[in-house]
Amino acid sequence: MEIDRLWQACLESAPNMAPEDLANPAPALEQLLQDTRALEHVRGLLGGIWGQLPTDPGAAVLEATLGIQVARKHNDDLLVARLLQRRSAGRFLVGERLKASSDAEAALALLTHVALTPAQRAEERAATLALLANAQIALGKIPKALIALEEAISIAEARGLTAALGGYLSSVGNARLVQGRLREAADYYRRALELAERCSHPLGRAVNLGNLGLVHLALGDLEQAGEDLGAGLALAEELGNRHTCSLLLANLGLVHLEQGALLAARGACARALGFAQQTGLKAGAARIELRLARIEREAGELDAADAHLERADAELAPRDPYRAELAVERGWVLWARGAGQRAAASLQQGLALAERLGDVRLALQARVALGYATARAGYLDKARATLEQAVAEADELEDVLWGARARIALAEVLAGQAEADAAQAALDPLASTPLPQPLRNRTRLAQLAVDWLRGAREQIAEKLEAIAAAAHERGWGQLERETRARLASVRASERA
Repeated sequence: MEIDRLWQACLESAPNMAPEDLANPAPALEQLLQDTRALEHVRGLLGGIWGQLPTDPGAAVLEATLGIQVARKHNDDLLVARLLQRRSAGRFLVGERLKASSDAEAALALLTHVALTPAQRAEERAATLALLANAQIALGKIPKALIALEEAISIAEARGLTAALGGYLSSVGNARLVQGRLREAADYYRRALELAERCSHPLGRAVNLGNLGLVHLALGDLEQAGEDLGAGLALAEELGNRHTCSLLLANLGLVHLEQGALLAARGACARALGFAQQTGLKAGAARIELRLARIEREAGELDAADAHLERADAELAPRDPYRAELAVERGWVLWARGAGQRAAASLQQGLALAERLGDVRLALQARVALGYATARAGYLDKARATLEQAVAEADELEDVLWGARARIALAEVLAGQAEADAAQAALDPLASTPLPQPLRNRTRLAQLAVDWLRGAREQIAEKLEAIAAAAHERGWGQLERETRARLASVRASERA
């Protein structure tokens, strides 16, 4: 049989092939492993497997797995190491971070003794350390990732590997972003972007423009965030890189969401989900489902939000790091339904997972939501302490939008405790903070609660009606629901 046909027969007979198994090989695989042409065939596939990663990482993982069996059969450790690199990259893309980490570590072990020149060994080691670091960042093992990246950067600088160096610097930026060190992250992303421009690396430019967009989003500069993400998306679309398109579209959807443009947010995330599904990015698709759940929650469509949560739950492996985000968004939806205690339980779980992953920005978001849920459950003292901590964390992280949410929630809790001066003090810094319209309206809603407590009740019903009408016009269903509930309470009090 022709070697190409034999290879294809093996792939077709093992579409769900696990990495280490093949203990009971199919007849086609037995024939392949005995074929003297197989080893050279696998060597010829190395470039193609790399090229397949952006469009079909699952297929790349399968081909690498089959190639590893052939390389091991023929005791070619260098080929095994290079295939492990490719499989690690593919597994990272499809969301198998722990397996991606294991593959990178196995490749590093092999590279210590295979026949390479010192220069080749250093370059192969640097590339593999970066693969390991990316997986470790996703797993929340930031210190280990930074140690690996420090060595990779040192090798790249010593050997003048400009494009590779840009990738390693970008990964350090990712680690700093998870840690909430936004300014440091931005510095690394800018350095990586400069290197990508210097060596005419359009994918590097696309990725790092998107990364800078995330930093600007966290800092509350939504206009710049949208510009950066849009520029990165244009480059990724020109390259036809579906994986990067999916990431950038999903993050652009977040920008639209914060701006209150829910229709645009839905559209961006729907496109992102399509790219993720076409590329077989299960974990990425699940994360986009979580974004869509948040969009529907803000729109007041809680059944639709639950449907997205269920799909995300079905896609994620039991120990996937994105389960932290799932628990947080589920808590928000339960809060929106009025189930304070159930919401708090889910948010406690999400907070614990985020802290275990070292994701301080997700932990902040969980803490803000937990403050809301705890207040709804009737535990105002506990909610106050939680939200005071969230305000302090947001200030330290320079997270403008979530800091505003924390202050708004804290003011409402303090108003509920009849502490008008403290509630006003929580809101005062927001008067001079540029905020998108949805958050500005929530600030006004909290201010009206403080005004009511102070006895300044003139035209409060009319002001609430105006906020509700604006929310209705823009499709902000959750804000409209909350505002109308307060309006009903105010009118009932006026009648009494």
